Amino acid sequence: PVSIMLRRRQNLSTFLCFLFLTSLWYADSACPNDCSKAGKCSNENICVCDSLYNHAPDCSQRTCPFGDAWADKARTVNSAHNSAECSNAGICNRDTGVCECFDGYGGFACDRTLCNCNGHGSCQTTDSLYLSYYASLNN
Repeated sequence: PVSIMLRRRQNLSTFLCFLFLTSLWYADSACPNDCSKAGKCSNENICVCDSLYNHAPDCSQRTCPFGDAWADKARTVNSAHNSAECSNAGICNRDTGVCECFDGYGGFACDRTLCNCNGHGSCQTTDSLYLSYYASLNN
């Protein structure tokens, strides 16, 4: 009788271990591509990506820096130059998370104009241009 009880206990332990390992395997494989190791799998089997990797359902693509858009569509009467990836003046390299700026633009988020002022001016961001323009309206 004791050996039968030990065998049953051993079988139960083996079964519970199997269930535990199976549940771990299922939890890890529920989200696509295991969230590319750049996010966490939610209870709904949806990847919740880290802030730098949120451009694909499996968190496999990087996000680039945002800046005030040089050009965009106004959404409301008093809204312009909304925040945009690469300031709408470049293309995001999803592998590196670095903006590849269009000709004439530079900076971390393509938020600066590249200019050759020959000592007769300065390069400006959209913020500084706005402040200059707004100040000129009040003079």
